[in-house]
Amino acid sequence: MAYKTSPHITRYTCKTCSSPVVNDCQMPNLHFKGLESGTIISKDRLKLKDAPYKPGAHLFYPNRLVDVHDDLPKLDGLPESAISAN
Repeated sequence: MAYKTSPHITRYTCKTCSSPVVNDCQMPNLHFKGLESGTIISKDRLKLKDAPYKPGAHLFYPNRLVDVHDDLPKLDGLPESAISAN
């Protein structure tokens, strides 16, 4: 299910259990889709190779709940590519 929490943010939840899954932020100077922490259980279970979005980085990594062992960048905040200049 999808619902807007503000004019620029749409949140998507699991249609079975209503758990948060993805946040889609489309603000004038900020564009990104964020996967909720803990959503992915295993690559095999969710078949990430078939997913419409591929992860590009771990945002706010210093505030993580668990260590993630992969080759993606671990960022302190948002990537520069998510923030557009006016």
